[in-house]
Amino acid sequence: MRHELKITHQDFSDIINQIKTYMIQKDQGFKVRDKLHLQEWNFTAGHPTNRHCIVVITHISKGEGDLYLTKDTVVMAIRLAKWAYDGSRLS
Repeated sequence: MRHELKITHQDFSDIINQIKTYMIQKDQGFKVRDKLHLQEWNFTAGHPTNRHCIVVITHISKGEGDLYLTKDTVVMAIRLAKWAYDGSRLS
């Protein structure tokens, strides 16, 4: 399955440079091997940039409702599959 998510400039840069290899999100039914289409957004201006990427979920830890993660939160290990900076289509 493929999921579409908006992310900040800093998170996008860290992901494509393979510095950030995880994401923390509200659980939306994510599964290992799902693809995330990440669109870099300029949240101040309220619109997307032309940079986007595809990452694959390699591991998921679900929240237990304890001090660290609520039950509806997941931590996902991700691997960069491909990215583009010119608005070209990624499949």
